[in-house]
Amino acid sequence: MTNGLQKELSRRVARDKPDEPSYSEDEMKVRRDHATRIFRKAEERICGSVEHLALFRAGHFAVGSDDYLVGEALESVMASGEVPHYRAKRGNRYVKSKYRGPLGNRSGVEGWNRLFLTSTERIAAVFLLMNENGWNWSSVVALNLPTSVSAGEGSVMHLVKLRKPKRGGRDSYEDRSLDDFGPGSPGRLLSRIMTVTEPARDFAKTAGVPTNRLFVSRTSALREGSNLSEFVRIGVDEGDLVAWKNSGAPSINWRRVRKTVNTRYLRRPNQNTQNTHDSQYALGDPNLHVEMERVIAAGLAKALDHAKATIRAAVDLDGRPDLPSTPTAHCGEGTLKSPFAALGEPCLVSFLLCLACPLAVVTTSHIPFLAYLHECLGALRTSMLTESWNRRWRDSFERLDDLRENYVYEPSWRLALQKVTADERTTAVLLIQGQIAA
Repeated sequence: MTNGLQKELSRRVARDKPDEPSYSEDEMKVRRDHATRIFRKAEERICGSVEHLALFRAGHFAVGSDDYLVGEALESVMASGEVPHYRAKRGNRYVKSKYRGPLGNRSGVEGWNRLFLTSTERIAAVFLLMNENGWNWSSVVALNLPTSVSAGEGSVMHLVKLRKPKRGGRDSYEDRSLDDFGPGSPGRLLSRIMTVTEPARDFAKTAGVPTNRLFVSRTSALREGSNLSEFVRIGVDEGDLVAWKNSGAPSINWRRVRKTVNTRYLRRPNQNTQNTHDSQYALGDPNLHVEMERVIAAGLAKALDHAKATIRAAVDLDGRPDLPSTPTAHCGEGTLKSPFAALGEPCLVSFLLCLACPLAVVTTSHIPFLAYLHECLGALRTSMLTESWNRRWRDSFERLDDLRENYVYEPSWRLALQKVTADERTTAVLLIQGQIAA
């Protein structure tokens, strides 16, 4: 990383101009789809190469076969940073002839990039992380590997430490947790990025530059006589941004990405205060104003939808009722008097509808689970098509939002998130996956 970039990342970003708009849904989709295609291809290439290298090391390929030669080239990359090559008289590197056919190119790039992210792929990964979490650019590109712990049932909880540069050279840190319990879950993208950058960290260790940074790769700009350590590229820099621009990819304004995610999707403060969120993000966003006008104009027509998305259960945070309980609420009149079933018939609807039941009672014991469920559904919103998410999750999410905004103090809500148990995380996963209902 250059001194110039270090200074840039350490500099406090100027406040957004009041009239700087967020991206529209169509604009975000274009960028999200492009980044997704790029990252998915990289993931397939790197994961396939890692598997190929493992098979080569285990002796699965016949000596001299194309698969064997590819494995030999990958082993060379992990040891030296380059495929077996020779130098022409003018200094150009060329892959040795017997490897050209299996690798498909005379250039060594077709060899080493099988294990490492390229510049455009790193930018795609950064964009996707920001698209899901709404974090600052400077925080994302400086991420270290999270602390990952098992959350049961094959789930993993990533404990992420976000660095945010402050004025005066001080840094502040915030802790976040992202759970990976399957495709579309909050932590799945981070798991995937960790996987595709693992070969680069292994190579960095071999090169004598061990690192726990998330974004690591192999530099493509080498000088004659370069030391092995000079092959290691840690972080994201100006060259990556230039490569993204020169590739013909959609331009990205990182402030607008962050504003879009936090005002349009997450709708809450993120690495800032409520006042900053309101004044510099929400209130200063022309696109959000247009959407608000449309919402107001269509208010009466959506009154019924709003009623469906408002919590109807009783909320008694001081109560300890002696009633049967679901993960989301107590059953106030028992399961045989549910408004969602015929009188005398058991209630078989999803636990997600308990908050819409006027007979249910939410108590303090339910808040950690409900707060965690709110986080999970919010994360799904950034990884699904808007229409699909609205159809499947919007009402449930807005009932949880109603609970958070109107019944539970924000500090209590955040504290509740820290009290979620492994069993509750597992239950949330199964509930979202539709494996449990009532």
